[in-house]
Amino acid sequence: MKIKTYLLKTIPIFLAVFFLAPVLVNAASSDTGILPDSPFYFIEQIKENIDLMFTFNPEAKIQKALIYADKRLAEAEKMTQAGKVNAAKKATANYEEEINLSKKILERVKNDQKKSEISKRIEEKIVKDKEPLQSIADNSKSESNKNDSESKIIIDKKIRETAIPEPSPTKSLKPVEIKKPNETPSVIEKQGQKQKEIRPSACNYIYEEGASLYNICVQYYSDAEKLEAKNLKQEKEKLQAQKQIQEKQQEEIIEKQKEEIRKQLEEQQKNQQEIERQKQQEIEKQRAIQAEIERQKVLQEQKRIEQEKALQEAKRALEQIVNQKISVFNSQAASLGAQISSKKDEINKINSEYDKKIDQSRNRLASRSFIYGEMANLNYERNYKLNPLNQELQSLINEYNLFIGAPISIDVPQNLPTFPRLLYFYPNSSGGGDIYDSSGSTYYYVNKTSNGSYTIYNF
Repeated sequence: MKIKTYLLKTIPIFLAVFFLAPVLVNAASSDTGILPDSPFYFIEQIKENIDLMFTFNPEAKIQKALIYADKRLAEAEKMTQAGKVNAAKKATANYEEEINLSKKILERVKNDQKKSEISKRIEEKIVKDKEPLQSIADNSKSESNKNDSESKIIIDKKIRETAIPEPSPTKSLKPVEIKKPNETPSVIEKQGQKQKEIRPSACNYIYEEGASLYNICVQYYSDAEKLEAKNLKQEKEKLQAQKQIQEKQQEEIIEKQKEEIRKQLEEQQKNQQEIERQKQQEIEKQRAIQAEIERQKVLQEQKRIEQEKALQEAKRALEQIVNQKISVFNSQAASLGAQISSKKDEINKINSEYDKKIDQSRNRLASRSFIYGEMANLNYERNYKLNPLNQELQSLINEYNLFIGAPISIDVPQNLPTFPRLLYFYPNSSGGGDIYDSSGSTYYYVNKTSNGSYTIYNF
């Protein structure tokens, strides 16, 4: 909870520093950045503190603290050269804080060897910076003494202007009533113990000379104190006014950054809403595409079923045509076969008749020459009768062979666009056959079923 509250407090300052610091650094350009005499010096410190806060490695944090210590030392030297004692003291104090911070962080280094090396480096830096720091202290003290001397010169000058002129040696001196210390004027009493403590030696000297001059001296110092108090008050009011202006500027910067952040958040929210809208549109688009794909699948399946159905119908129609053609073919083949059988029976009958006659002639009681002559006549008659019959039989056999060996032409009707217009059926010895087109590429198997019909396969 503390971390969350701390982050909520530091985020506006963080934003203000990182957006305002580059402008201010350019406005007060220096090798060391913003100097301690600048009213914006606190921004430099905030920026460095944030940098250290977000540096989590102890070794890196110590390195940065030592770098910032070098910057503070350089700032102190510049302020001393410019005669700005208070600013130099402020930079020196910040230098010491950076050194102490590095020592404090050193305790968190776990590696003993690295811890020893870093400690040695810090000590070497302290020794190295001792001389410049002493020089800065001496210069600051000298500058302070110089300012005190200038103040004394001004006071002495005013005392001389307001003092009673010394009498001429030729004139007689009137006795001056010298009051004892317990008889000092009421003015001194009103100054209180504080005025007695700060009363300069010049007033003590004047006191010995005369009460009126003493009163003037004390009054002068009182007026100087009032003037100093007034100047301090004016300086304080000026600093307070500058602080208020800085706070107001900082508040304006923070408010501006808040407004900028609010606009960025609104823009991000708007962009997020646009992304969500586009995402929803993409989802709806994908759904529509998926629905269209499913619809196309259904249409394709319906088309496939219809094609399959049409193909089966075409197959049945072709099977009817094939059955008709094969039936006609078989009928014609049977007719030729019957004619061949009839011719063979007629030839066999004639052969049997003449064989019987020849046997009868062979068994006759006649001369051998007569029997041979009669048998020769019978063979002649038989050959005479068989020659035309054998010719007719051979003709029928030739016709049958040509008929059986030739394919059956099947003219496919126009209402069967799946098939070629002309097919050929080649019967085989098993009662079935093959169907080819004119190029010999498209073919189907035809088998004869038990009921005598024909079925097409490989369809």
